[in-house]
Amino acid sequence: MAESVDILTKPQIINSQSVEKIVLSAERLGINVLGVFKEYEGPKKVKGFGEKVTELNNSEKVEVVSGLVVNSSTKKELREDISVARENSDVLAVKGGLPEINRAASEDSRVDMLLNPGKGLRECGLDTVISKKMFENRVSLGIVWKDLVNLNPKRRAQNLSKIRKQVYFSKKYGFDVILCSGAETPIEMRKPRDMLGLAKAVGVNLDKSKKWISKNPLKPVERAKKTFSKNFVSPGVEVSEDES
Repeated sequence: MAESVDILTKPQIINSQSVEKIVLSAERLGINVLGVFKEYEGPKKVKGFGEKVTELNNSEKVEVVSGLVVNSSTKKELREDISVARENSDVLAVKGGLPEINRAASEDSRVDMLLNPGKGLRECGLDTVISKKMFENRVSLGIVWKDLVNLNPKRRAQNLSKIRKQVYFSKKYGFDVILCSGAETPIEMRKPRDMLGLAKAVGVNLDKSKKWISKNPLKPVERAKKTFSKNFVSPGVEVSEDES
């Protein structure tokens, strides 16, 4: 595997010491690309967040990217939050669960990951319409390891059942799945390959699930690099530099 990626960690405090500790842990675990996330808390508290995270990383072995998790209550609020968050992070995730939010997130190409779309619902939170939109807009299903391991056995079984259905929609309609730790401390981090035992539990073999921790999470990272490059105009449109 060319890259080993944990695209979503959430240090409780983001400063030079916390980032250094989680990056050192990533090095020991063989992680090449690490996402450092925080909850979106409004324009003033996230301004410059992406640049701050990049500046705090001193590792030559681990590429660190910034991320924000948006947790909105209405479709209108989600659009407003995404507009600000997208400008201040490399990777953007949306907490799902409300049908209106699941649908709106799937329709917005600025969103990289939809997290836990089945939260609080009897069903998995996805359907044919949402799945097709996720594929069209390159919105991935984000599965957070920590959200599962901290549950009691009954709740874990219920959530795995929902994930199994979500993965079925992924296979049928083609949107990506991304597996991440969601670790808040270095001790909670895992080797990405070790987390792939989850894939077997939801009916996906190891070889097919490897892209959950490599190829798939690298896609939003590469998109961010293009978006924030000086030559970017809009998706699919870039200005070529005149070499003459």
